[in-house]
Amino acid sequence: MSNKIMYCCDQKARKAKTPDGLFYIHCSVCNKRAEGKTAGEAEKQFEALQEHAPVNNLPSTVAQLPKYMVSRLEEIAALTVPFVARDKPALTRLLKNNMRHIMLRSKDQKFAEVWQTAEGVESIVFAIEEAMALGAELGKMGSVVPFGSTVEFIPAIEAYEFALTNGGSPPFRWIQIDMIHENDICKISRINGEFTCSIKPGIPRGELVSVAVYGHNNRLGHVIGELYDRERLLGKAERHSSSYKAYLRDLHAFRQARTEQRTAFIKGREYAVVKIASDNADKYYDQNLQQFKEAEAAKTLKKDNKGEFAEITMNKKGGGTWNKKSIVQIWRTPEPNPRNCTSTKSPIRMKDRTSPKCYARLPVNRFSASMPR
Repeated sequence: MSNKIMYCCDQKARKAKTPDGLFYIHCSVCNKRAEGKTAGEAEKQFEALQEHAPVNNLPSTVAQLPKYMVSRLEEIAALTVPFVARDKPALTRLLKNNMRHIMLRSKDQKFAEVWQTAEGVESIVFAIEEAMALGAELGKMGSVVPFGSTVEFIPAIEAYEFALTNGGSPPFRWIQIDMIHENDICKISRINGEFTCSIKPGIPRGELVSVAVYGHNNRLGHVIGELYDRERLLGKAERHSSSYKAYLRDLHAFRQARTEQRTAFIKGREYAVVKIASDNADKYYDQNLQQFKEAEAAKTLKKDNKGEFAEITMNKKGGGTWNKKSIVQIWRTPEPNPRNCTSTKSPIRMKDRTSPKCYARLPVNRFSASMPR
């Protein structure tokens, strides 16, 4: 190939040569591709495509997904673990199996709803890429789980085992992930870099407190590992996992409903009607929440029949100001007496003996969806 740098979609296009000797240039963003018998011919073809070739956007329906993913097989091969990427028939078979799994799952109502938004379609493509990166077959080594309008790939331990312990020179001989609960008896140590973990399960095991991740490293010739406490893992999940963020949002809304005695039971199962924000409703929620907290600290909150709120001063376009009511509003219920928390009549159980203020940070313009506990 020549030294000429080709740009497309604000980044460098990939220039390469096929095993048959055909020169090509490919844009991984819009999927434009030009070929030629010489490098110069490929460059001319690609330049002609810059203005005339249609952009290959994300698939709009599940039927378009296989064609879209197969057209990106080269990109996917670059993401996949090397020993799978080198085996083209195995790579193609794995991609087809994962496409078949997604197409079958898309018949479910919750999964079908994900296809209704661009964000949802993008999450499906990203979940497939994550599975392919580990060489994981969906349904056997992990699942794609819907969370509202998006999905997330949840890998099983088998996915990590396959990626880390297979191939010509795998990094690990074996790996292990152990859950440690509060009543377990465990002995964990690291001597001269070698990690050891021994767990004797307690009965009952109690709450999860930490996770031990370790394995035999082939290069070092001994076991290496790390112990992750629950708070550290949940902190990472809260920062990086959209599904966990959605779970926390629903959990807080549920607890708020419980403090306000708005929960009900269906066949013995407690649930609450919680409010889910649309994209537009939540656009400035973080900003409004911060303004509410500042007003609460300054003791300048105002109150109406819907609860307490912060009044925000906004600038008018033509000059002057006007007062805007914040979207964050709470209704405080009296603090429960801790001595009554064990009573079956109390709406708050012992583990929920926290000020209702902690659960009252949700906007009032959210519309209902039933959420089981």
